[in-house]
Amino acid sequence: MTESYKHLVDKLNAYIRKYNFYQFMKGIILFITLIISYVIVVSTIEYFSFLSSTVRQFLFFSSALSFAAVSVFYFFIPLFRLLGLLKTMDFETAADLITKNFSEIDDRLLNIIELAKLEKESSDSLVWASVNQKINQIKLFDFSKAVSFRKLRRSVLLLAALGLFGVVLSMVFPGVFTEASQRLLAYERTFLKPAPFNFVVINDSLQVKRGDRLSLTVMCEGRQVPEILYVNIGGSNYLMNKKDDLFLHELEHVNNNFTVYFTDLTHQSARYKVEVLAAPAILDYTVEIVPPAYTGYETRKESMLGDLEVPYGSEISWLFQAIDTDSLIFKLDGGRVSAEEVNKEYRVSTVARSNVNYSISIKNEDFDYDDLLSFSIEVIPDLYPEIKVVQLRDSTEFTRFFFKGSINDDYGFHRLAYHLVINQNDSSIVLPVAENLSQQDFYFTYDFGDLAGVVDQVDYYFSVRDNDYFHQYKESVSETFQFKFPSKEELDELDDQNFQSLEELMAESMELSDEIQRAIEDLKFKSLSENSSGWEKQQMVSEILNKKNRLEEILKKVQQKNSEMNNLRNSFSEENAELIKKQQEVEELLNDVFDEELKKLFEEFNELAKDFDQSKFNELSNRSEMSMDDLSKQLERNLQMLKRMKVEQKVENVIDGLADLADKEKLNARELDENRIFEETREKERENRRDFESIKDDLKDALKLNESLDKPMNLHPLDSEFEKINSNYDEIGEMLDNRRKKKSVEEIENNAKSFENASFSLDQMLAMNQQKESMENIRDLQQILDNLVYLSLRQEMLHDQVRAMTESDPRLTEVRKNQDRLIKQSGVVKDSLFAVAKRTPEIGNVVTKELMKLEFSMDRALSELVESRFGTAVSHQQMAMTAANNMALFLNEALNNLQKQMASSMPGDQQCDKPGSGQGNNMNMLKDAQQGIKEQLQQMIEQMKSGESGGMSEQIGKTLAQQEMMQQMIRQLMMDSDVGSSAKEQLKQINQLLEQNNVDLANKQITATMISRQNLILNKLLKAEKAEMERDVEDERESKTVDENFYSNPIEFFEYKQQEKELQDVIERNAYQLRIFYDRKYREYINNLRKEN
Repeated sequence: MTESYKHLVDKLNAYIRKYNFYQFMKGIILFITLIISYVIVVSTIEYFSFLSSTVRQFLFFSSALSFAAVSVFYFFIPLFRLLGLLKTMDFETAADLITKNFSEIDDRLLNIIELAKLEKESSDSLVWASVNQKINQIKLFDFSKAVSFRKLRRSVLLLAALGLFGVVLSMVFPGVFTEASQRLLAYERTFLKPAPFNFVVINDSLQVKRGDRLSLTVMCEGRQVPEILYVNIGGSNYLMNKKDDLFLHELEHVNNNFTVYFTDLTHQSARYKVEVLAAPAILDYTVEIVPPAYTGYETRKESMLGDLEVPYGSEISWLFQAIDTDSLIFKLDGGRVSAEEVNKEYRVSTVARSNVNYSISIKNEDFDYDDLLSFSIEVIPDLYPEIKVVQLRDSTEFTRFFFKGSINDDYGFHRLAYHLVINQNDSSIVLPVAENLSQQDFYFTYDFGDLAGVVDQVDYYFSVRDNDYFHQYKESVSETFQFKFPSKEELDELDDQNFQSLEELMAESMELSDEIQRAIEDLKFKSLSENSSGWEKQQMVSEILNKKNRLEEILKKVQQKNSEMNNLRNSFSEENAELIKKQQEVEELLNDVFDEELKKLFEEFNELAKDFDQSKFNELSNRSEMSMDDLSKQLERNLQMLKRMKVEQKVENVIDGLADLADKEKLNARELDENRIFEETREKERENRRDFESIKDDLKDALKLNESLDKPMNLHPLDSEFEKINSNYDEIGEMLDNRRKKKSVEEIENNAKSFENASFSLDQMLAMNQQKESMENIRDLQQILDNLVYLSLRQEMLHDQVRAMTESDPRLTEVRKNQDRLIKQSGVVKDSLFAVAKRTPEIGNVVTKELMKLEFSMDRALSELVESRFGTAVSHQQMAMTAANNMALFLNEALNNLQKQMASSMPGDQQCDKPGSGQGNNMNMLKDAQQGIKEQLQQMIEQMKSGESGGMSEQIGKTLAQQEMMQQMIRQLMMDSDVGSSAKEQLKQINQLLEQNNVDLANKQITATMISRQNLILNKLLKAEKAEMERDVEDERESKTVDENFYSNPIEFFEYKQQEKELQDVIERNAYQLRIFYDRKYREYINNLRKEN
């Protein structure tokens, strides 16, 4: 390819570009000309013709298509060619067009192009020479001049003319283009030719909610307005109502879209479309309420329920079914929640925790209904559980409490517990509880006795937690109770107060019993007077019954107070078994004072208050005198036993207190020796001394109360011992102040020994008194048994005589005398028995009841003998014998019990077959004690010889205490009237020898002389024992002859002495059988005895 040809190609390309631009400009001018022409024509036609909607629709779409085709052909294709986006003309076509404008070129341009194509296929130099030659021939021609823009002048002028025409037309008809264009564009609307008036639709909007009413309001404005106007709906004209200048038409329940226009039948308005808008609506909704599981309520579903009342923590879900709704807003407590839409259903959930109001709003693109529905949620709060507890102290164990409680809650419980607060530490015991039972009772028992000695005070309460896990199981607690262990001082004070109250009640009951006796005597005296009316006698009987009721109430109080006093002691202090047994026996006696027979007697008196009967009163008066006398004696007896028991208890407390102080003193001495804590020890010693002073006062009270007994116990004040202890305390205080450790420890240890000795001495005194009392009781009971056997046998003899008697029998007077003598003798038995009963609770009320039967039966037997009613006299004599024999059996059992108790309290061989030999028992005890002291002295001598002096002071102290007890026992034996003069002389010498030993022991002079003195003491004890044994044999010989203190007729006694001895031997030999088979064995014995006689 040559340079000439390249230049030619550039010239051809420039021509093609200019030609394409020319075509583009020509297309634009033609496109605008056609558009303007079309718009002028169509707008003019529409402006004047008011084409129908169909024609305008055709013109609109056909115009659009025509405009699209013209724009493509005259605008876009030339433009794309100009830009090179479409294929442009080739060189051959361009050569033809150039040749037409430059004829001089002829076919040479075309030949060049063709020769150039041939050159590409064959590189012939001749061809290129020919091409270059031809190029040189036409190189002077400018191909771009072949395109002349002058040819567009006519098109531009035509366009200008059309534009000028359009301007003129719009000036003449101002709306020709605007109105026509609007109508063409809004081809769907109908445009009518203007009437001489205007239709003005007053309605703000022709949109109506489906189902609502639509009121069409039109006003006509213009030079000439119609008088009648119609509205065309669905092709039908409806006359509109005229009101002033307005035309009205009401449409009810509009449900579908429709088109309307207004007409006076000559002109019509434009067509208006009434559009029905779908309003959002809730067709239905359900509420699902899921209460918390712990409430026990089931899940429930409610339809169309607005106001809700639900438990706290309930999960609430609403499911709304709505139509024509785009969104549903749930307003709750100031917050807004958009409901979740699933298949045209709207769901919203919440958890109820407080009372709130809620509302539902719905909307779509046309409507927004705010707070369409408004309701409230009332939350039922889970209240705190309630707990109420009452406590009841055990009537026997004051440390044991019984609790009954009730718990209430809305739904149930999580935990029930019993709390103990000890030293500000709270510990709990979980109690069983039914979790799902909202109201229930519970019971619990707790004994604070396990805490005795650990703490002084305990606070306690109950707690309950409900099952409200939302609030961490709310807790409520009961009233806080407090249990306090009484101190020894408080316990003693309470015990003294109770005993004082008991004494007052007993005194009141005794006084009231005497009043009843006097009242019966007064009634008996007045009943013999003819001046007393029946009404007065009935009134006196009523007064007696009133006093009886008061007495019965007081005796119940006595029982309660005694039981309370015993239980208080046993609950907070450790009483010994023997004292507890006495408490029980006395309590049984008190409970049995006002027995059923006495109640029955007063019931019969009650009948007299309604209808007084003299004969019946005479019978009841005799029985009541005996019964009330028996009651008085029982009350007196019980009071004496209570006092005696109180004395023993006080002494026991003193003994224990002294022993405790001894232990404390030992502890103080040990701690001082180890730690040298002088100040602390000084304070402890002061406290011990205060306790000691309190013990001294307690002992004084015990001794004072002992003096008030009918037969006081042989108790002595420990003045010398206590004085020594006080002196020791003074020395201890001085040594501690001077900080002398060794001497302080020795003095404290000595004081501990003094306390031990004092405790031991008092304990021995009490034991000796109890032993002596037991021996006296045994001796007295043996004597009473002998007397009862005698009475029974004498009564049996009289019984046999009366059975064979007639009214003319000369022995009748003698029998009556003998019966009267037996009654007097039974009085001696009665007095003796009550004297023993005051000291012996083993003799129960049943014995005294039998004694009363014996006395009553003998009296009635004598009365019947006086009236010569032998049959009833025999019957009463038989009852008297039965009562006497029953008493003998009961007393024999009581005697055996006392003998066993006596034997169990004596060591080994000191038990004796003859329980009456009290002095012999004491002699044996003295011999054993003296033998033990002798052995101790020998051991101390051996220690002294070997140089071992450790513990010597303690041994000496114990020996001195034992010798002091021996001296007390010896002094008691010397004061006993039952001890013979020979034995008393020996005891006196023994006491002197003991005094010498005490002096040597105090001076720590333990020598062989003291051992010899001990042997002498043992020898004299043997002599005293022998003297007493000889005296007992003599007394026994004398007792076989006569008992002047009891029997008034020794001759009669000798007649039955042999039978009495046989009966006594049987009782002593078979006592254990009689306890099991009282009646059977007794009757077998009586029958055998009769056969032998």
